[in-house]
Amino acid sequence: AGLPREAGVLVTLPGQLDASAVSFVADVDGLHGNITTTLENRTIHITRNGDGDDALPGQQVRFELRGIVCGFAGPAGDAAIETVLGSGDASIEEADNLPI
Repeated sequence: AGLPREAGVLVTLPGQLDASAVSFVADVDGLHGNITTTLENRTIHITRNGDGDDALPGQQVRFELRGIVCGFAGPAGDAAIETVLGSGDASIEEADNLPI
């Protein structure tokens, strides 16, 4: 589906993880332009600020989130990743039940 320059990515983490100190690694593959990261409840909002290039359908996009803490050993549950347009009202693509 691609990731237009005015789109964003929502990463919803399981409740057992603490993302209060999450940070986005700026050195990413496939994304160019300014990117901001915010946290709302268990969802990390990665927002492209409308500059840079569109990531075309089929293009691999890779980024890293740091500062997510799990207070125990073993699986933490399932996460979800969704790509959205603009403020997050229009979903582009979604993947649920991703084990962490």
